[in-house]
Amino acid sequence: LSSGYDTGKVLDQGYDETKAIPSYSYIKGDITRAYTSKVSEVLRSMLFMPLDDVNHPAAFIVMDKVTSTNPAFKKTWLLHTQQEPSISGNTAVVKRDTNGYNGKMDLTTLLPANAVLTKIGGSGQEFSINGVNYPPTTYGNNGCEYGAWRIEVSPATAAPTDYFLNVMQVSDASGK
Repeated sequence: LSSGYDTGKVLDQGYDETKAIPSYSYIKGDITRAYTSKVSEVLRSMLFMPLDDVNHPAAFIVMDKVTSTNPAFKKTWLLHTQQEPSISGNTAVVKRDTNGYNGKMDLTTLLPANAVLTKIGGSGQEFSINGVNYPPTTYGNNGCEYGAWRIEVSPATAAPTDYFLNVMQVSDASGK
C-alpha cells in the first residue's frame, strides 16, 4: 500500500452462531481511505445468506454509503462481468455459461431511487473509461479472467451523499 491508501477498517461483523451452517454472514467496513480526497466517507456493508431455494440458493446484499467532498461528483457502483449483461430498469442478468460454466446472477438495484444502470464493454471497450479504452499493459496468460464488461449504477441526480443497495442472487444459468 502506498500514498496513504489502505483497504479499510472493519466496523462490525456477525454470523448466525446457532447453526453449523450459518443462515447469514455480515460485515461492515469503513473503506474511505481506499479512495481519493473526492470522498469524505465510504461505508460498505455486506450480507451473505444461503437460501432454501433450489432456483436461487444464495443472496448477497451490498449496501454502500458514499459522501463526496463535492456534491456534483458523480458516484458510481461497479459490477465487472465476463459475459455481456442484460439490463432492464433496475435489474440486470449476468450469465457465465461458456467454457463449461453454468452460472447466472440476478442483480436488483434498490437504491439509489431511479438509479441509472449502464453496461460498458465488449471488444475493444473492455477497460473503457469515459470513452477511452485502457487495457492492461502486462498480464500475460496466467489463467486470470479479466473483465470484458461492467455494469455501472449511478444516481439520477447529484447529491452530497448517496446510498447504493444491490441484491445479487445466484443460480444455474440453465435454470429459472
